[in-house]
Amino acid sequence: MYAGASGTISMTATGPCLGIALEAATAAGDEIKYLPRTNGHESFRIVAAGTAYTDATAETALGSVTIPAGRLRAGTRVRFRAQGTNTSGNSSNTLNIKTYLGGLSGINLAATGTFDVTDGGGDIFYVEGEIVVRTSGASGTFVACGVQALGVPATVTAKPWFKASSAVNTTIANDLTISGTWSAQSASNSCRLDILNLDIID
Repeated sequence: MYAGASGTISMTATGPCLGIALEAATAAGDEIKYLPRTNGHESFRIVAAGTAYTDATAETALGSVTIPAGRLRAGTRVRFRAQGTNTSGNSSNTLNIKTYLGGLSGINLAATGTFDVTDGGGDIFYVEGEIVVRTSGASGTFVACGVQALGVPATVTAKPWFKASSAVNTTIANDLTISGTWSAQSASNSCRLDILNLDIID
């Protein structure tokens, strides 16, 4: 149940979530039992390392978490953090890590750019950010910012990124996806996603 206009309750995700209805209402003014929402914070994460992306050049999803349909509303904040490694590399072949809202066909939030990873492996890729929903609905909008890095741990420089106001359909589920792209195909080119956490805060 969501807060509606003029003190009413709505089943449409347009205002703050108040709780879950335990029985149906049939007319205005009906009293029903409901389970109140105790906070405005939900967390999603991958619980195991992603499948290794090896010996290929096509952009591939390394892992994703799903934001449920209707969960994003005006003012909602989404904070996320992802980390992974290249387990091996080949010659001067490069790796590019991207972050999307809405899956691989969605909106590219950030990209590390191509980087010649260490042949023996051990480089780190890292991205964190915050999405702020400005308007909800089929033609919703959001802005976002954060930092990203790809390189040698402890020495790589994290670089800021931002996304100006962009469209998002909040009435459908949206995947936050981390992808990888190798510049050349080699059995020695391999990377994986180790951490992907996402927190939704009202």
